[in-house]
Amino acid sequence: MKVINYILELAGFDNINDFLGTYHVLFPSILSISISFGATVGFLETYSGISLLLWVFMIGGTVADLLIGVYANLYYLKQEFDTTKFTRGLFKGFILFVIIFITNTFKMGIEDSAIKPEILKDPIIYITATIHYVFVTLIGLYILLSLAENLAKMQISVAVSLTKILKVKIKKIENLNENESDTTTN
Repeated sequence: MKVINYILELAGFDNINDFLGTYHVLFPSILSISISFGATVGFLETYSGISLLLWVFMIGGTVADLLIGVYANLYYLKQEFDTTKFTRGLFKGFILFVIIFITNTFKMGIEDSAIKPEILKDPIIYITATIHYVFVTLIGLYILLSLAENLAKMQISVAVSLTKILKVKIKKIENLNENESDTTTN
């Protein structure tokens, strides 16, 4: 402790409490919160393979989508609350997040496996990582599309334009699929 105090004095501090500042009394609480937060973030990043910032975006986007959807339907369109739609939205998000954890767990299992020769292991890691990030991208795009759909209900011009473009694209794809099925049956 003498060495620490000596270093702190060289840096211009009186003692450890001066170094920790006005809130030095709260240090144990702040430390326990930091450890809990670090452990949670470490768990999420290790077992999901996704950074905290991306998790914040995905969860924030999902919550914003749910809240905007509720607002658009209840207050803007004056519809009754539909628990089925709300529950379906929650369930869809839950399933996609579970898939992220599963695909990352597969990747981690392959990385730690004893597959020999190594030349066989690398393509398998690449394939599982690709599947993992396909689902990460899929979730992000679904969140953005769902937000656009809910904002279009409130007549936000950019969202209305985007949903119209997407509906035209969907119609073209559906028409192509119908034409293909008609030609195969004839």
